[in-house]
Amino acid sequence: MTEPVRLAMFRVLTGAALVAVGSAFAFLAPPSVTAVALLLALLRVCWLEDNIKSDLLGREDLPPNHVNAARRRRAALRALTGRAGARMRGAALVATAMRGQVQALSAAALAALAVIVARGAAEHPVIALLLLGGLLWAALRRADGLTATLAHLDAGRALPEHVLSQVPDWAHSYRVDRED
Repeated sequence: MTEPVRLAMFRVLTGAALVAVGSAFAFLAPPSVTAVALLLALLRVCWLEDNIKSDLLGREDLPPNHVNAARRRRAALRALTGRAGARMRGAALVATAMRGQVQALSAAALAALAVIVARGAAEHPVIALLLLGGLLWAALRRADGLTATLAHLDAGRALPEHVLSQVPDWAHSYRVDRED
C-alpha cells in the first residue's frame, strides 16, 4: 500500500475507533459515570467552539493567550516524551486543530449517548432501534468530518473559513461579531 492510502485508512479507523470507544465506555461504565463524562465532554466542546468563534476566526496571528498555552503544551510534551511538538502557525490552523478535537469528542459522546438511550428505551425496541441508529449515524458523521480535518492537518492546511465558522448558537457563551 502507498503512504497516502495508509494515512487515509488510519484516519478512517481513528474515527471508527472513537465511536467504538464511546459506545463501549457507555456500555461498561455505570450510567452516572457516563453521564458525568458526557457533561464534561459537552463543556469541553462548548469551550472549544467558543474559542474558535471568539478568538481565532478572522485573525492571522494567534492571540497571546493561545501562544502561551502552546508554549506550555510543547514544554510538557518535551518533558514527558523528550520531543517537542510541531509549532502551529496561524490562527486558522489552531482553529482547525480545535475543530478536530470537537469532532472527536462529539463522535465519542454521541456514540455513548446512543448506548444510554438504547438502554433506557429497552421496553420499546422499535423506538430504541430508531434512536440508536440516529445517534450512531450522527456519531459516524462527526467521525467522517474528523477524517477530513485530519487530512487538512496532515497536509499543514487549515479548513476553509466557512467550515470553521459553522458553530451552533448553543455552543458558545457569548457572541463576538467583528465589526468590519
